[in-house]
Amino acid sequence: MVPAATFEQLDLDSLAVVELFVVLTEELGIEVQDGEADPDLTLAGVADLIAEAVKP
Repeated sequence: MVPAATFEQLDLDSLAVVELFVVLTEELGIEVQDGEADPDLTLAGVADLIAEAVKP
């Protein structure tokens, strides 16, 4: 997969994106703000959100 690929380009609908963020919240304790679970978000953007959220 390409880091610049968006969820939309990967054919993930809005429900799949929300489910992904639910898993991230439950498994990693990441709090996702409204608007961050956007189909135009890239894989690199998700990685950045995760990295920021797990910073000590």
